[in-house]
Amino acid sequence: ALYGLRKQTVEPVFGIIKSVMGFRQFLLRGFDAARGEWSLVAMAWKIRSALYKAVTSALATTWRCAVPSGYRLRQ
Repeated sequence: ALYGLRKQTVEPVFGIIKSVMGFRQFLLRGFDAARGEWSLVAMAWKIRSALYKAVTSALATTWRCAVPSGYRLRQ
């Protein structure tokens, strides 16, 4: 049950970071440098998801008639 939950929560994020954002390997050496590089990648992911949520909610409120009543925006 716990392993099945991983597919829903964590693994899609890493897949998107690898394929869409193009982050496949660390460019800097050392633990502290790699941690800083990962912090930048995580911050870029957070900004990307926040912008996606802002744009979709703005479109939903602007074009209220275009969104079906039972439709839920992705969170």
